[in-house]
Amino acid sequence: MTVYADSFAQWIVETDGASLGNPGPAGIGVVIRNATNRRIVRQCSGYIGETTNNVAEYKAFLHALDEVLRHRWFPVVFIADSELLVRQITGQYRVRKPHLKPLYNLAREKLKQIPVWTIRSVPRNKNRAADHLARTSARKRMPLHCRDHPSDGLTESAPAGSNHASS
Repeated sequence: MTVYADSFAQWIVETDGASLGNPGPAGIGVVIRNATNRRIVRQCSGYIGETTNNVAEYKAFLHALDEVLRHRWFPVVFIADSELLVRQITGQYRVRKPHLKPLYNLAREKLKQIPVWTIRSVPRNKNRAADHLARTSARKRMPLHCRDHPSDGLTESAPAGSNHASS
């Protein structure tokens, strides 16, 4: 398996947003891995309504940020196949589209709460798990939910956005 994480990272968070039609039915996918053994510890996915691919990418990233902050999963490296998202977050590109600016600003505010992080852009074929979750969620219009990976002895959690935290 390709190593994405910098040497500091304890967690790898893969994100993807998919829009079928652009704009069209859209979904998000988030996969959180332990950086040491690359095992998946949590997956989140769901339908987010009709929107563009870039909005879906940002919403997936925002959901990933919420998960990282809720569980205090840092230091962390974020992996995304959206070059636009990654380059905007790193400041290489300006955010020109007015509808993306609030999403960008919210992401930057959340990132301020994470002490050590980085973000990397990868080709879609290196982000398959998150891509599959996002596309399946868009196609099947699956409700937003998170699931702890059973091989780690964790249980199914409450729907995303609920106030119930899984143990």
